[in-house]
Amino acid sequence: MKNRININNIYLFLLVIGILACRKDKPIIPITTVIDTECYEFPTLDWSFFSKERYQYQTPYFNPNNTNEFVYNYKDFELNEYKLMKYNIQTGVKLELISDVKIISQPKWSKKGWIAFDNVFNQNYQMWIIKDNGDSLTQLSTSEYNIFPTWNLSGNKLYWQYSPVLGHPYYFVNKELNNSVLDTIMYTNDVNNGYTSYSEIGNNNILITNTYINNQEHLAYTDINNISFTSLFNTFQEFETDFCRGLTWSNDNKIVYFSIPNKGLFEINIFTKKYTLLIEYCDSKRYNKISCSPDGKRLIGERIDSYNIKDAEGNATGEIVQNSSIYLINLETLEEAKINLE
Repeated sequence: MKNRININNIYLFLLVIGILACRKDKPIIPITTVIDTECYEFPTLDWSFFSKERYQYQTPYFNPNNTNEFVYNYKDFELNEYKLMKYNIQTGVKLELISDVKIISQPKWSKKGWIAFDNVFNQNYQMWIIKDNGDSLTQLSTSEYNIFPTWNLSGNKLYWQYSPVLGHPYYFVNKELNNSVLDTIMYTNDVNNGYTSYSEIGNNNILITNTYINNQEHLAYTDINNISFTSLFNTFQEFETDFCRGLTWSNDNKIVYFSIPNKGLFEINIFTKKYTLLIEYCDSKRYNKISCSPDGKRLIGERIDSYNIKDAEGNATGEIVQNSSIYLINLETLEEAKINLE
């Protein structure tokens, strides 16, 4: 009888150990849901100037193969550090891909595991790529002023805007990963003036970008293999601004998200050309660069929060401090959640 009890106890012990061994606790996700979303305007002054807080987290972009990973640009203005970083939202693991880079536009991650980014040094803007594990850093351009990279669907060809003078004339160029030849597909003297900015190619190989139509700035799209733009709207007539500052496709190939300074974050159906305001901006809050997750459920964006420096009497001094952080936006609820990268 005692032996039977002991055997049963052993079986029970082994069962408990097995259950504990198979249990997988969910990782602690370092995200803080934003409760205070107060948005306010600044007082009108005769003059003002901008400054930035020490740490800035900018230009996030999702891994097209993993909805939990993204890259971003990290800046420490006190130590003069500039880094391209990779981050996993689920595990909290952070990886430095490369340091001493000053990214102007937005890094773009390809389905083949390459990350493209522009880097400026002494006013010389060059296009680079690096593998998403930090290997194989490669410079793709040699002439000056190369910005706004975007990959084609397969991830074997990179497109970007080139200008010899950082202004007119403009050219839209591409280069295949296994080919050293630079191909120009839009020229400064064509109907679109060769101009593109904040571009992104969707899962249907359709390019969404800011461009010129009849010498006016439009948000428009085209088949990347057959350039012929369809306008969604004249940006100045619609929003009284020059161009959208953030562009990203949803995974359904019909919805585009875009950011308009001093207006808000919008979505637009490219077939009906109807747009909807998702988040309204103000002086104290706006989004800059944005990216849609591969499952189409979330946006990730660089949110710029600003505040006035006041004197001892509580009056605005004219100094406006800006702080860039990275937020997730739930596209079903529009809840904004800050990712703590400190």
